[in-house]
Amino acid sequence: MKATTECIPCYLKQAHSAITAIISDDAEVDRLMKKIVPYLSGTNLKLTPAENSTVILKEVNKLLNTEDPFYQQKRQCNRLALQWEEELDSYIEGSSDRLKTAIKLSVVGNVIDLGIKEKVDIKANFEAIFTDGFVLDDSEHLIELVQREKKKILFIGDNAGEIVFDKVLVRELLRCENEVVYVVKGGPILNDALMEDAREVGMDRLCRVIDTGSDWVGVVEKHSSPEFMRAYRETDIIISKGQGNYETLTEMNRGVFHILKAKCDVIARALEVQQGEMVCKLV
Repeated sequence: MKATTECIPCYLKQAHSAITAIISDDAEVDRLMKKIVPYLSGTNLKLTPAENSTVILKEVNKLLNTEDPFYQQKRQCNRLALQWEEELDSYIEGSSDRLKTAIKLSVVGNVIDLGIKEKVDIKANFEAIFTDGFVLDDSEHLIELVQREKKKILFIGDNAGEIVFDKVLVRELLRCENEVVYVVKGGPILNDALMEDAREVGMDRLCRVIDTGSDWVGVVEKHSSPEFMRAYRETDIIISKGQGNYETLTEMNRGVFHILKAKCDVIARALEVQQGEMVCKLV
């Protein structure tokens, strides 16, 4: 999907998040934010929102003289999420439809703002997905495909912390005797999961993990590695988490099961849902 002018405030919001991840002094934040504004001229409505975000975020990193302003936050996200593994496992063990439940638990990771909140009402978020469900729901189609016969599945992850919730779904896909390859970013951008995160939460002990070969938000073909593109072309099924991946993968002309919460009006309109609603949609 292409960017709109409504995306511009989001580029600045992401820049502010990156800056304040390591700088608390208001005067310095103000100074750096004002330096970022001119770089908006490098964005383009012919690009995806994710690509435009990357253009701005790379300039932010140069100003901050760091490659990964979210490094410490990602460590905390993983630690917090790992504390919830037993809760996730209990939902699976008590379910009559393990795979359906695992898909719902996977989106919980995208719904919850893992950030650095020490206290999050996890049960309320669990109950929301099990009560309201997906507004767009192609999960039964996904389940039918993965249970019919052994499939090669490419699972494109999103954020640190959230990757723990994806482990539950990966386990169930493996229980159905599928081959799963999990994908992380090739370099730091926002709080997206990297190979370090996959190892920290044990995803690499469940399945093969590869990276996109890129530090761009989402999946941008021209910046992706040959290894990733080969896996993308040769896989039977693609599962993707989050908005950045949705924004870019919809430009690559292949059906993908997107699991996400529509966190902005632009994405909500593209999916024809309301902001805040959750989807499991084949696009």
